[in-house]
Amino acid sequence: MVIMKPSESLSYRLHALVYSIDKLASRTLKQQGSINLSQFLVVLCAYQNPGQSQRFAADWLQLSEATVSYMISKLEVSGYVNLKNDTADVRSKQVYVTDKGRQLIERVYPVLERDLTVHFDAVSSGDLAKITQGINKIYESINNKGDNKMTKQLHVVLGGSGAIGQGVINALKAKKLDIRAVERSKKVAGIDTINAGLMDEQQTVKALAGATHVYLCVGIPYQAEAWRRDWPKIMQSVINACAAVDAKLIFLDNVYMYGPSPLPVPFDESTSQDPSSAKGAVRKQIADMLMAADKAGKVKAVIGRSADFFGPGTVNSALYTSFLERILVGKNPQSVSKSGVKHTYANSIDNGRALVQLALDDAAYGQVWHLPVGQPITVDDVMAMINKILGTTHKVSYMPRFMLGILSIFIPVLKEVKEMLYQFDNPYVMSDKKFRAKYPDFVSTSYEEAMRQMIQSFKK
Repeated sequence: MVIMKPSESLSYRLHALVYSIDKLASRTLKQQGSINLSQFLVVLCAYQNPGQSQRFAADWLQLSEATVSYMISKLEVSGYVNLKNDTADVRSKQVYVTDKGRQLIERVYPVLERDLTVHFDAVSSGDLAKITQGINKIYESINNKGDNKMTKQLHVVLGGSGAIGQGVINALKAKKLDIRAVERSKKVAGIDTINAGLMDEQQTVKALAGATHVYLCVGIPYQAEAWRRDWPKIMQSVINACAAVDAKLIFLDNVYMYGPSPLPVPFDESTSQDPSSAKGAVRKQIADMLMAADKAGKVKAVIGRSADFFGPGTVNSALYTSFLERILVGKNPQSVSKSGVKHTYANSIDNGRALVQLALDDAAYGQVWHLPVGQPITVDDVMAMINKILGTTHKVSYMPRFMLGILSIFIPVLKEVKEMLYQFDNPYVMSDKKFRAKYPDFVSTSYEEAMRQMIQSFKK
């Protein structure tokens, strides 16, 4: 085996570079009569993220919580930061920068940045971009490989038997990451599965033991009453369990919380949240719970919001119920939509890939992201696509509103659909611009290919 000289080893050169930057920064801070570099970074964290927890600071700095807690106590004595009780969690303290700390950052940070970046002038902007890209890839490889013993990850999928859960599992398999599924009573074929009720916090904690990433992809009966009763309990239980095992939480959400109707075209993550339905109010409540827990530093969380989706095995899809299911037995499909109204759709497999993409990107946490969608299309466009795939000539039957009102008396699911009709009476076009800008290399499955896969899954 040939042993390279230290000067020829990339890992050695990277280590030496980090050491040199640390030394240079420390010298600049000393000249400014300031604290040491680690302490300065703690104050900078509090300056940029006021009111976050000590745990958040530890994650931000990639140091142990005990180390950061010790530094914060010293900085508090020196007057650079102060701690306040977290009103949402008595066990947690929030870190705030003081006027003294703020003055320090505003005086020293520009000098520190000047002294460091001047050395980048030796490299062209093009080469610097390539170096940055290369370092990022090395970092992701070290932190994301499932067989890396130093950064072993366990990804737990709550609701692994569902369409999106399966999409997440397939995406994790492609990355060769360790996977566990959690189901109330089912078993997920080929995947280590634990049965647990998510409203029972003790069961949930046991099911998540050893997890680094948890995907909340469960579904409950499509009933406003059940959502009001169960979803807040599930969310609180999962938040507490993730905090107990120190796992990141990735939540598959929908877009019901946006309102009032009609929504902007398109609507994005900043759209007002004054929901037009009881189910939308529940979705807003649980999303707010999760983001509050993230802000408090209790758990690192990210929300991926999906449009109406379809794909393999999606029995609850608006494009399956009374639509594809009727076509597959030779009947014309029915739709509650108005003719000509445009709608964006997501693909269940793409949703799974996108959730894993967010999960593995530390910069994504603490935010809401719209998952990828295709171009806006009408129900007639969907019908034409299915006819093309199957070689049929079916036509859509649009259900009159008065008929829907009558049938909803006898068919419970139609009663639940009534409050959601605003999505089908007006253009319902979701923007995924934020996700696309962050992950420009993400390639979506075409509507036609996704529908082809969906049809094939129901023909088996």
